[in-house]
Amino acid sequence: MTRTLPPRHAVGACLLAAAALLLTACETARKLLRPTVALTDLSFEVARGANGNAPFAVELVAPPDDELLAKLQALSAEQWFDPQANFKRDYPKLRTWYYELTPGLRMRLNPTPFARARASGLLLFAHYQGKGAYRLRLDTYPKATVLFADKDIALAAVPASR
Repeated sequence: MTRTLPPRHAVGACLLAAAALLLTACETARKLLRPTVALTDLSFEVARGANGNAPFAVELVAPPDDELLAKLQALSAEQWFDPQANFKRDYPKLRTWYYELTPGLRMRLNPTPFARARASGLLLFAHYQGKGAYRLRLDTYPKATVLFADKDIALAAVPASR
């Protein structure tokens, strides 16, 4: 003889299964809807006398969430490159790409290694001599050129079409 559940237990079991399915779907949707980096074509143009005519480090940083993005946007490049501020250790989901640039260099990344990466943003930190933020936000542009001048950096970008 088989035993069947009373109707109220069946309804409860269905509600529990529906709730579990909804929670799983919400988590999947949240992951799928996370913003992606639009930048697929990036160029670096370094002036001959850039950074006092000395090589310098550049790091592109893709924070996984808005909270970390806000923290990183408050940093200068000097703070980012400070060995004591080990963000990569403290935030293991933080993705970065490191480059060493020299005066006179022209370099193009197409496609970029971070194209369509799921991240809340994409920041560039340039380890220049002197005082300055030396930080740019790049994630909303499909194509950009970073100009490294004698004592400053600038962005020439193509806005995303709507």
